[in-house]
Amino acid sequence: MRQARYQRRLGLQVTACSIAVFTALTLSGCANPIEKLVGQALSGSTSETTNEGKGKGLSDGVLPGVGHDVPDDFPDSVPLPDRKPSTVVRGTDDGITTWALHYQEPDGPAGFEALGQELIERGFVQESDTAMGDQMRIGLYVDDDHTVSITLLGDKGDQVMQVIVMEQADE
Repeated sequence: MRQARYQRRLGLQVTACSIAVFTALTLSGCANPIEKLVGQALSGSTSETTNEGKGKGLSDGVLPGVGHDVPDDFPDSVPLPDRKPSTVVRGTDDGITTWALHYQEPDGPAGFEALGQELIERGFVQESDTAMGDQMRIGLYVDDDHTVSITLLGDKGDQVMQVIVMEQADE
């Protein structure tokens, strides 16, 4: 049981780091995020959209699994910043739902730390807090039901924060 939970946490850390690296490459002009999202949508690697049933195909301009609103099924136990995310992706794999929310972060480290503190106040345990220079910071928080990764990325004053929430597998 613990091994499966450890592997899932490790997988989330790798995913968060991969997303952060992808975002860094995107911000530096090395990759096109639209191409990646279209590729995911066409390959079926994302599930239904977060925008009230829209987005069943590309014809209405919304990619499946991608939106701007927090989905109705987002867990109440997980706090979020008090603003609308710029992008929300929701997917399900093997019955495990994952939500990824992307925010512009004007507060920088203060916003990252405030969200982490709120998770702890709601009963999450901080598993790690890793800084990779001044450009990236990743925090990992776990409770019985969810694993939450917070990634802060970019230069001061022009940062983004990604919040990835994954359901824990039933053991």
